[in-house]
Amino acid sequence: CSFILTEGLAEPRLRDEIFCQIIKQQLGLVTASTLARLWELFLFSACCFRPSSKLELSLMNHCRLMQQDANIPAHIG
Repeated sequence: CSFILTEGLAEPRLRDEIFCQIIKQQLGLVTASTLARLWELFLFSACCFRPSSKLELSLMNHCRLMQQDANIPAHIG
């Protein structure tokens, strides 16, 4: 995880690729624990660096779709 984040911070051109690879893994056949780790990596990545403006809307849509699939409330509290 730290290697991926370090690379994303050091190489802005890799940031979109990192997000795309996380999504690709999330959409594959993964266990619940693997999916949880992928979401953690997604969150850490988003906290460390932003996706490009070209990818931002697609990432937001992906999060909404995954939320709907999991029946997770949009706002808690």
